[in-house]
Amino acid sequence: MARPKSKAAAGTRLFYGEEGQPANTPFGGIRRFTELPTLTIDEFETTEVDAMNGTEVDYLKYFEPGKEDPGQVVMTISYDEDNVETIYEKRRKVHSWQIRFKDGSFIPFDGWIKTIKPVQNEKEDTLFEVTIRVTKPPIPQKAGTTPP
Repeated sequence: MARPKSKAAAGTRLFYGEEGQPANTPFGGIRRFTELPTLTIDEFETTEVDAMNGTEVDYLKYFEPGKEDPGQVVMTISYDEDNVETIYEKRRKVHSWQIRFKDGSFIPFDGWIKTIKPVQNEKEDTLFEVTIRVTKPPIPQKAGTTPP
């Protein structure tokens, strides 16, 4: 499946902090976000094969909501020793994160670094594609709201 083009405009920033603490430390060098946290709710089918609708067989499928998947953040960052060191230090441990948009709105979330992938672009810049697995529902907040 092809990834969508960048969803975040210039001016969008990422901050991090220790789990349970405010995400106030800026993380620089982000070229683009290719995926933002998307809450997806699974479904499971509850159809009864021999269900009747009056005197006729009910051919309609029925579904119920299942577990929620809070998604992931995928971003491309420029190679910078400090950025790369930070990313490797943050792997395998849940941290507080916050994506802040130009208009002041933000998405706070907790997550751990799942993937660190070196890549090169057409200019042969060294970049890293980084995936953060989100561990709680990402609930967007409007500008001026105090982060949870």
